[in-house]
Amino acid sequence: MKNLPRGWRPAALTAFILMLTSLAHAQATRTWVSGVGDDVNPCSRTAPCKTFAGSISKTAAGGEINCLDPGGYGTLTITKGITIDCTGTLGGVLAAGVNGFVVQAGPGDVVILRGLDIDGAQSGLNGIRFLSGRALVVEDTRIYGFTQNGVDVEPSGNGSGVTIHNVTITANSGAGVNVLQSGAITVQLDINDVRISLNGQGVQAQNGARVAIRNSSIAFNSIGVNQTNATGGGGSVVAVDGSSIASNGTALQSGAGSSMAAFRNIFASNGTIFNPNGGLLCSGGDNAPSGNGSPGTTSAGCGGAVPKI
Repeated sequence: MKNLPRGWRPAALTAFILMLTSLAHAQATRTWVSGVGDDVNPCSRTAPCKTFAGSISKTAAGGEINCLDPGGYGTLTITKGITIDCTGTLGGVLAAGVNGFVVQAGPGDVVILRGLDIDGAQSGLNGIRFLSGRALVVEDTRIYGFTQNGVDVEPSGNGSGVTIHNVTITANSGAGVNVLQSGAITVQLDINDVRISLNGQGVQAQNGARVAIRNSSIAFNSIGVNQTNATGGGGSVVAVDGSSIASNGTALQSGAGSSMAAFRNIFASNGTIFNPNGGLLCSGGDNAPSGNGSPGTTSAGCGGAVPKI
């Protein structure tokens, strides 16, 4: 700086310091949280943050937050593509009176939540609420104790896909998984290897949603899988394949304008297996019933009044 005019030296020095400060606070592609961390830290592995909320502001879009140890890391609103992965330990989220996670990401953003324990403490609203984004993936997670839904999928403004894999969703007052399509967008939901029990409804598909349920257990709900058309949108399409559907009031219930097909499932100890309820409810003929109160009826186009189990 010795060659600069005398008046320029303080300004150059200030700019240099500001540049170093900016670099020091640049967002990282991977950050860390710990039960003994502090949100004033840079969220590095050696100086982790305390909460997801503290860490996400220091994590670059498309980056990843990891958990160093078991802890309670707080609720979070997500507005960008991000992965939160607590595999190998436990990322606890206690959501008394609020939502656990709210996803309001951009149309091209992918959000992945993995290795979490999301507890509504019998007063939380929804475990995960997905309102916008290209895709949401939930894996290796437990969701329970909410007054509304375990997972609530209600995106608007762009087509969205949701994958739920190896997740336990239990003891929620609404649906274990609720998916509501609004407008002309397409919502696709893939449920694979998921345990959904003791909820008001196991899975509820509304309007034009497309839902695939595979290799899962749906038990002890008032309705195992339900289709409704509550807000006047197009009917949903649901396929239930290779799953155990047991001890529900009604196992499968369709609705006006909707269609549902069931293949290779075990139906055990349900009050009623099939209730078309004004929709198209079809059975592939390769389901196995045991100890149900009533088989109910499939739709006329799928075997007549006597269900084709």
